[in-house]
Formats: sequence, C-alpha cells, structure tokens
Amino acid sequence: MKKTRWGMAALVLAASVMFAGPSQADPYNIRVGWVVTPGHLAPLIVALAKKHPEVFKHLGKSYTMDAVHFQGTTPEIQAQAINELEVASFSSAALALAITNAHLDERLVADVVGDGMNGYFSGTYVVRADGPIKKISRGTALPSTRSARPPTRRCVRCSTATA
Repeated sequence: MKKTRWGMAALVLAASVMFAGPSQADPYNIRVGWVVTPGHLAPLIVALAKKHPEVFKHLGKSYTMDAVHFQGTTPEIQAQAINELEVASFSSAALALAITNAHLDERLVADVVGDGMNGYFSGTYVVRADGPIKKISRGTALPSTRSARPPTRRCVRCSTATA
C-alpha cells in the first residue's frame, strides 16, 4: 500500500513537471530619469517603440521602461542613492558629485547632449545691439550655474566693454 502511494505521488509530481509550461518572470522595470526634451528622448521611447518595434525588440517582453521627470540633474543623484532610479541623465557636474560626494558606482553609457562641437548646432546667445556686452572673451566670467529650480538665465563667459 505504501509503495502505491509513493508511486502515485511520484507520478503526479512527474506529470505536473512535464505539463507545466516554462516559468515566466515579470519583465525587469528600468526607470530612466530625464530633465528636458528633445535632449533626453526617454519620454518618447514608448511612442518610438510603437512606431519602430524593430529598434526596441525586447521592450515589454524582457524589460519595461518608465520615464521619470526631474527638475534638474542633481535630484537624480538622490533617486539613485535610494534605488529609485536605474538610469540617470547627469550633467558633468552632477556625475562628479554622484561619484565623489554620494559615492555611487556610476557607469557612463552615452553622451546625450553636447555643445560647441564643430558641425553641430550649439546654443545661441543673443544680446542687445545697444547693450553693454560688445564681445565674448575667455578672460572674465559671469557665474554659470544650474540648479534644480527652473533657470531664469544662463550666463556665458563674456566681458563688458567699457566706454
């Protein structure tokens, strides 16, 4: 009688293993931080994947993606430090802070936004013709800062001409 029970249990176990389908894990969710478009295309990836599925072959299958908006690049350091963000769009200054101050183990994946590269568009700065700024030089510098608050202005290195 005991042999029959063990035999039946083994048969049921073998049948459940044979007829069970392959196990399916949930897709890995990748949270990608972004600050501004079109420089950061993270918020557009889902739309791009619908239009060009051949580019994002595994999106929705082995991984999913959430685009997380930030008001600046430095708040992304905090999000990565508490494991709320997998991919960050750091500025060069924020990358340095993440490594030196937050002691995060960062890997550089891509250079997204470049400025001042030959053959490509760079930022344009416009001044009044009758204003105090007459030329741009590398001598004196106005402070150039970025913060998590929306910027009111962005300054470049310039000198004011004295009359």
